[in-house]
Amino acid sequence: QNSISAIASSYSANGIDYTFSKWSTSSGDVYSPITASEHKTYTAAYTGKPNSGECSITFNTSQEGQPVNLNWPKHPLDNSSISHYAIWRKVTTLGTPTLLTTIFCYRSQFV
Repeated sequence: QNSISAIASSYSANGIDYTFSKWSTSSGDVYSPITASEHKTYTAAYTGKPNSGECSITFNTSQEGQPVNLNWPKHPLDNSSISHYAIWRKVTTLGTPTLLTTIFCYRSQFV
């Protein structure tokens, strides 16, 4: 009996950076690396994040404590596999990112 080992790599395509998350099998999730020693299907699961090359965010100037309005064009693949945009805030370069809100693509206006 032979065994095969595999490691998944992250990649970029069409302005989206894909990061490997896990391997999925019929019997559950497996994290990299895997060693297959039997007939089984392993499916690599990735999370995608638009990279800054496709993003042109503008925002208004506001006073401390006042709302900030963000504007950006839709991602080129917005009508295909992108289901939502996540708005994160990081106070300093080394700060911890905080999820502020999630905007689903079927909405056309946001408050």
